[in-house]
Amino acid sequence: MDDSKKYKLQGIHPHPNLGKLIERKLKERRLTKAEVSRRLGITPSVFQQYIKQESVQFGVLWKIGIVIEYNFFAGLMEYLPEHILNSAQSSFQKTIAQQADEIADLKKENEIYKGILKK
Repeated sequence: MDDSKKYKLQGIHPHPNLGKLIERKLKERRLTKAEVSRRLGITPSVFQQYIKQESVQFGVLWKIGIVIEYNFFAGLMEYLPEHILNSAQSSFQKTIAQQADEIADLKKENEIYKGILKK
């Protein structure tokens, strides 16, 4: 394979085909390619080239996500290998647990202040 095409090698953790993912999201949202092209300010043929690609540039995916109101980046998390997904979720879970503890502490303080005000 040509050295300039090494990025196309999938390896043991293949990435999802972003062109097909974009097409699937258009169908789910009942949007036509022509409508999305218009919203993006590009010709339908340029948009067609985007969705033929396995890989789409970050900026292009960002813009498409905004015009169709879908967070591709959050959606792509489900394709990550389990060990990476779990490490990301554990940091979210730690943050949520810390915030829950803080809320509980604030509720206790609030009850104390209410008790003082009633006296």
